[in-house]
Amino acid sequence: MSFRHPAPPDVHWHHRIFGPEVAFGEEINGIVCDAAALDASNPGADPVMARYTRLLLEADPGKHPPMSDRVRRLAVLLLPRGHCRAEVVARHLGVDRRTVANHLAAEHTSFSQLVDTMRRELLQRYLAEGSRSLSEVSALLGFAELSSFSRWHRRQFGASASVLAKRVSVQA
Repeated sequence: MSFRHPAPPDVHWHHRIFGPEVAFGEEINGIVCDAAALDASNPGADPVMARYTRLLLEADPGKHPPMSDRVRRLAVLLLPRGHCRAEVVARHLGVDRRTVANHLAAEHTSFSQLVDTMRRELLQRYLAEGSRSLSEVSALLGFAELSSFSRWHRRQFGASASVLAKRVSVQA
């Protein structure tokens, strides 16, 4: 671990968090690790979210992507944490919530429409994967309670989540 700033009087916390190999007064703030460590598997990784994130990141490498793409890129990170709200996304983008809403309206969409679309896409992927319970999927989609997920699901699909999950597992 390297830091540009000089060493503080007490480096106890730095060593506790980063280990004994901490350098101060360096050219860059950075983390040095073996290249092989970058290829190591992460047992806590979510393969569905990884594929979805890769699609979003590779979609448009332009300098000024549309607001809807910027919102989707943030939302995919915030959903599993339960923080995917318009004001939180706006704060991450460095603008006001109304600015986000106005830009999305100009693109003929809204924050809630984008989030619902992402949730539907992710739900289908999670159900197709088949390794997670509806409670886990509900949390990954940003719902604090299974009952909230169930109400959303019924509004989106006109049927309970368990009915759709059974239908998907039969097709798989």
